[in-house]
Amino acid sequence: MYIVSRMSMQIKHVLLILLLLLPLGLYAGCAAESLDLSAAERLALGEKHLLALEYEQAVAQFLVVIDLEPMNPRGYTGAAEAYVGLGQTEQAIVILRNGANHVSDDSITALLNRLLPPAPAPTPNPGMSEAEKAPLRQQLAQDWKPIVEMLSLPFTVDGITLGVSGIDAVKAAYADYPHMMSNHMVHRTAYYDPENPIYTHDSVYTCYGTNGNPIPEGYEENNFGILFLAPLDGGGITDMTINDPTPILLGGLQIGDSAEALFSFFGLPAITWPLDEIVCEAAGNRTLSVSNIAEDVSAFTLRYTENDYCAAFDVRNNAIHSLSLFLTD
Repeated sequence: MYIVSRMSMQIKHVLLILLLLLPLGLYAGCAAESLDLSAAERLALGEKHLLALEYEQAVAQFLVVIDLEPMNPRGYTGAAEAYVGLGQTEQAIVILRNGANHVSDDSITALLNRLLPPAPAPTPNPGMSEAEKAPLRQQLAQDWKPIVEMLSLPFTVDGITLGVSGIDAVKAAYADYPHMMSNHMVHRTAYYDPENPIYTHDSVYTCYGTNGNPIPEGYEENNFGILFLAPLDGGGITDMTINDPTPILLGGLQIGDSAEALFSFFGLPAITWPLDEIVCEAAGNRTLSVSNIAEDVSAFTLRYTENDYCAAFDVRNNAIHSLSLFLTD
């Protein structure tokens, strides 16, 4: 009886040990399975954690991807995005620079340029030569590039959209506008024969010095206050010219706003010295240029194009003097 009881106790001890060891075996099996994940599976997990805002887990997965596939650019950009989510921008820059040393890829370069603070521009000397101005222009254009690439501006005046809204929409919107007129015109790109004009566009406009419209200071007789043009055969507005301070331009500007406000609207610091012309060409068929810069930088032309759409601001005396919106094609 004692022997049987003792054997039963031994069996119970063995079973207890096995039960205690079983979870460890299962855990080891799971760990081995996790270690056996492929780079593609790790990448998918990283993306999943990134989407769920689980940045620490995302970093861990993307770092393993970098170890497994050091030529895969998504490992670096994914880890950088997760570091940014954690508020660790400097670490994101480090990982992207490491990636740039391993693989040449536009996605790494673009994200790195967005995260790097712009380099301070050297102070130009009065009377600089063209050779001295050239590198300054290039540096400004490079600093502007990641900002211009992110621009998404409405080509609108008071909600009238270039290339989309028709002339009837303009007539309805400005039906009660003071001194408003409408007639057929010859487009600026068409040949004009004063003896036998061939009209191409319908228009809605005001004209300074005409129809009782006073001439504001700084403008001349026959300057348009506002002008909208659309083809006679139908289609959206092709041209808008604004000198009147009332309309809202591009969703947030008005004639008379300061030059500083104009640059701020585009997300750029105001220029403080003349460089003749600065041209920034960015992704998405976007180009921003500043030209005709006066020596005291109180006057210039800022032109922004996106695909076939163009907005050209004429700045005088440090304020927006006029805006022209038009289709380039």
